[in-house]
Amino acid sequence: MKKILFFVGVGVAALTLVSGAALAFGPNGPGGPEHGGRGEVMMKKMMEQRLDEALAAASAAPAQRAAIHQIAERVFATIGGARHEGVGQRPDPLAIFEQDKIDRAKLTEMRAEHATVAEKVGDVVVGALKETHDLFTHAQRQALVGFVSSQLQAHAGNRHHEMHQMMQKHLDEALAVANLTPQQKALVDASRANVRAALEGAMPGEADHVEAMKLFVADRWDEAGIAQLRAHKMTAMLKAADAVQQSITEVHDALSPEQRQAVAGYLRAQRAKHEQRMHEHFHGEGGPRE
Repeated sequence: MKKILFFVGVGVAALTLVSGAALAFGPNGPGGPEHGGRGEVMMKKMMEQRLDEALAAASAAPAQRAAIHQIAERVFATIGGARHEGVGQRPDPLAIFEQDKIDRAKLTEMRAEHATVAEKVGDVVVGALKETHDLFTHAQRQALVGFVSSQLQAHAGNRHHEMHQMMQKHLDEALAVANLTPQQKALVDASRANVRAALEGAMPGEADHVEAMKLFVADRWDEAGIAQLRAHKMTAMLKAADAVQQSITEVHDALSPEQRQAVAGYLRAQRAKHEQRMHEHFHGEGGPRE
């Protein structure tokens, strides 16, 4: 998902993402234990770099820097712990998709698990943001917001667009190996459009960013305002999850067993290639790369 300004600028923009962050960095994502945690290391390094840039913009004192890095470590530890919970017990979405009769109960179970993780991570992030808010002066919080705003403007839409294009490319290729009929393609295209609209609605927009930054800069921590913003994003996230679940069911029912196996086989091959690229990136000649 997410590509994500999670904890950038000491987490100012993360207020708009706390409900959905766990899905973007989810248990089955590239940073999860299924991939050896390599993506997690890379993501953490990137976030730490952005964090240091934000602290420099706020002219943070050494004590403030140390405190913020401790807070960030707690957040990352929570995300990492959420990834590792239940490893080996999670159902494989592709295996579910291949079955003659789709297991709606398992899809619902997966959706509920991700929602629970999102709530857990969201609780920790909100607590971390409150600590961060209280550590800085009003002027420093304004400087942090200025930094995050510049980052958002510099990368507005680019990352989301790139991710969407990549996902569309892989999906088009997967469906091509299934040799869809015109009727099947029309159904799949309509289903994809519904998912895309729901996912775009779940992503934070400019109004979300403005509201989050206003809440962070304020001298008093507004629990009610933050809860309202968080609930708004959680609702959008669950709506997107419903759209994805409905799309999986619709496409499953429209394809033959042979077509479903062809799609699943292609996606498994792409996943293996991704894992190999990650392995080569972190374990080139001469041993693991730092």
